[in-house]
Amino acid sequence: MKRILDVGSAKADKIWLDWLNALPAEVHLTDYDDMIGLYGNIKFHQGDVRELPYNDNYFDVILAVSVIEHIGLSDPQVLQPDVPVVETNGDVNAVKELTRVLKPEGKLIMTFPFAELDSIFAHSARVYSMNSIRKFEEVARSVSLDYYEYQGRTVNKLFNEHVNLEKPTIKKKIYEKIIKRLPSQMNKMSAMSEDSIFIPSLPGLVTWRRKSINNPEATHVGHIDGVLCGVWTKLIKPL
Repeated sequence: MKRILDVGSAKADKIWLDWLNALPAEVHLTDYDDMIGLYGNIKFHQGDVRELPYNDNYFDVILAVSVIEHIGLSDPQVLQPDVPVVETNGDVNAVKELTRVLKPEGKLIMTFPFAELDSIFAHSARVYSMNSIRKFEEVARSVSLDYYEYQGRTVNKLFNEHVNLEKPTIKKKIYEKIIKRLPSQMNKMSAMSEDSIFIPSLPGLVTWRRKSINNPEATHVGHIDGVLCGVWTKLIKPL
């Protein structure tokens, strides 16, 4: 039976936990925060991902969805009053620890914010670039890297792409009509700038689309709009 570790599980959606609980595998969860409600097929360990209580080469698959970008920051989005150890390379140390408990043939699956340039989003999440993700190569080997971008446009960008308006007064009138047509809970956004309001470009349920990792357009203004999904394996150093 395969062993699976899910990292950052305390704040995961119920549908995700239900899926993990239904897997025909030995499933472990870990999080700095405690979990409310446990599942019969799941073992939970509360603690820092940089210090896991598992033996070397223990897991076949490790899942770290929207986790690594927070590790080591002063506001890592934890509920506990005491914040985990703050360190610049906390993300690298976390990946190093995850690969320690990963089997040589195992897979480490991680997702995190991605863009052309590095930054810190809302003081609590790193945004990585092609340059900065190379630091993970010190402790893990990348197998596949896929980039997904939120399919939305700011009001300004929609005008620039589809409407040729030379008179700002006309543009303002159309902008005000767009605001009125938004759901009532979004009416409070009318005071925001035209570059701050995102409107989904794709109707229906599809709001994310795979795009070239070499040409990211995510801006991460107001919300995360570009995510890298990657698979890494244990870095086996030659003798």
